[in-house]
Amino acid sequence: MKKQLLLTISFLFCLTFSYAQISFQKGYYILNNGTRTECFIKNLDWKNNPTDFKYKTQLNDADYKTETITNVQEFGIDNESTFKRFKIKMDRTSDEPNKLLTDRNPVFKEEVIFLKILTKGDATLYSYTDQNLIRYFYETKTIPVGQLIYIKYYQFDGNDAPTILAENNEYKQQLFKNVKTEKTTEKEIIKLNYNKSDLTKYFIKYNSTKPNLTDEEKKN
Repeated sequence: MKKQLLLTISFLFCLTFSYAQISFQKGYYILNNGTRTECFIKNLDWKNNPTDFKYKTQLNDADYKTETITNVQEFGIDNESTFKRFKIKMDRTSDEPNKLLTDRNPVFKEEVIFLKILTKGDATLYSYTDQNLIRYFYETKTIPVGQLIYIKYYQFDGNDAPTILAENNEYKQQLFKNVKTEKTTEKEIIKLNYNKSDLTKYFIKYNSTKPNLTDEEKKN
């Protein structure tokens, strides 16, 4: 009985130790001055975009350290996730039915946030999640990072009551203007939903297709 108890305790200890080791995975971070440090970052599988992270210099270190968005411009876990810091204007208008407004226009506020890179190339797609709030951002070689605009709002009905649900789908116009090739069709963009799956597929397809030549490139 005593031997069995010792075996059980040993097994639980090994399991706990293994979990602790697995939770810290190979990654890196880049400080404000550009210094890149290889390390092991605690993978919390962030549902919300983080403002800090825990790391170890060596995997067998007893203690971990913490870095924050104030000091770090980028960090990532190899082959899994990358977060990049931006000072950017973001609209936090709620999409929840009981919190919708009657204004279709975004209400921007400048914030410093980590954006998660979803796909990277000639056009890069980012995401930001904070509880029920989900926003997507993009940038190209000529356009700085900006929010893809999608807003649900109420329109007034015939009785002047805000009861008609409407959508501002400006993100489709943004993509049709700034992220398309000669093969991109208007129908293709109209069908795009404002979600991770649709947008990621669209950006991957765009990045795998040779972009349009600029006027200068055509001359050469």
